Parts: sequence; structure tokens; C-alpha cells
Amino acid sequence: MGSAGKTQNEYLNASKKYLVLIFCLTLITVLLRKFTVYSSGIHIVLLLVGLIILGRAGWATAREYRFNLLQIGIFGFILSFGSHWSLLFFHGPGEILNLFVINSIINVVIVTASGYAARRIKKI
Repeated sequence: MGSAGKTQNEYLNASKKYLVLIFCLTLITVLLRKFTVYSSGIHIVLLLVGLIILGRAGWATAREYRFNLLQIGIFGFILSFGSHWSLLFFHGPGEILNLFVINSIINVVIVTASGYAARRIKKI
């Protein structure tokens, strides 16, 4: 048994495509920041794409996988690992722990909020 009534395999099945998407988006961000001009416009577009991915992940987890809100929160925490690796490229050791916690909280809130919306809004 995994956590909150779901097995590790169930979390893995629900998260694998979203983890890949978040990892790729983060990789694009890292490459753009390291090797090109990284404008605020590019930053906003990538941020919005990331928010859409997280929102869709929470929605799908509630609708397709029938996760409850606690399970969706755990799922959001798992998804945060798709971007944590990039902290090493841009931040010092003193900042990484704080940013890890902040990034994780933001992911959990967004994914859980969209999962909550998916559970509350009637299917059309």
C-alpha cells in the first residue's frame, strides 16, 4: 500500500505523463535561461504553460483516476519533483531548501484546487 489508500503504482500511473511534461518544460526553461536571452515574456508564457499542465493534472486525477483531495495533494507533491532538479542550476545551497518547500506548496495548492473544482463541477 502506498499513501492515503492508493498504491505507489496508482500514483505512478497517474503522474508519469505529467511528470514528463513538467520535466520537459523545466528543461526548456533551463536551456533558455542558460543559452539565450530569457525575457519576461518568455518567462510568463512558460509559467502559464506550467500552470495549465498542473491544472490539467489535478483535474484529470480527480475525474479519471477518482483520487480524493488528500490523494490529489500527494499527487501534486509528486509532480513538484519534475521541476525541483532545476533549483541546482540557479540557486545557492542556502536557497534550495526554501525554494523546494515553496515550489512544493505551490504545486500542491494548484493541483488540489483544480482537483477540487473537477469534483465540484458537474460533468457536462
